[in-house]
Amino acid sequence: IGASAIPSILRCNGSYEGVVSLWAKTLGRFSETFQGEHLKTMEMGHILEEPAIGEFRRMLKYEMGHIFASADLFQWTVSHPTKSHFKVTPDGVCEVNGKQGLVEIKYTEFDRDGSWSALKHQGEIRPDSKVERHWLQVQAQLCATGLDYAYLVGIVGARTALHMTHGLGPGSEFVVHKVDRDERVVSLIEKEVDVFWEHVTSQTMPEPSHYRDDSTLRA
Repeated sequence: IGASAIPSILRCNGSYEGVVSLWAKTLGRFSETFQGEHLKTMEMGHILEEPAIGEFRRMLKYEMGHIFASADLFQWTVSHPTKSHFKVTPDGVCEVNGKQGLVEIKYTEFDRDGSWSALKHQGEIRPDSKVERHWLQVQAQLCATGLDYAYLVGIVGARTALHMTHGLGPGSEFVVHKVDRDERVVSLIEKEVDVFWEHVTSQTMPEPSHYRDDSTLRA
């Protein structure tokens, strides 16, 4: 189970897929290939990770005032200390004031639900939004690594993606939001990961939770 699976396991309405779809894929009973716009967005996200970590590092030092801070890509897998079935792969790692944290980078071509704008301008995590889904993924990474904070970094819009390689300017939407570890959510993740894993090992289907579960069940 990876961190990106946690929104589905917690039955977040903003999750990409339902818990039945996740369960069926984990057991190898159902597969889904990414194509079209979704595949293009995923590929762009990977391409933009390196310039995004560079821009984040610059902001950390010169806009946030953490001159001696560091930030680098971090793309290996970390297992939860007591749950071998729970592993996470953060995009980056940073160190601010001598304390280590994580970085999760997201690219979206369109801010359809306005949740990235709400995060940037009001610092608001809208319930059941795409941003809440990312926030839960970050909480899962903090849960597995034992760290206390992370930065959620958003590259919002194709124009911002283009600017990433030429320097950000007017019209760019580069969102940086600090996420503190939420012990209530971390405890819930640890509990629900084990509940989901029991469904996997016993091969008993969980209750459907999402409209995408319908197509999985038909398949």
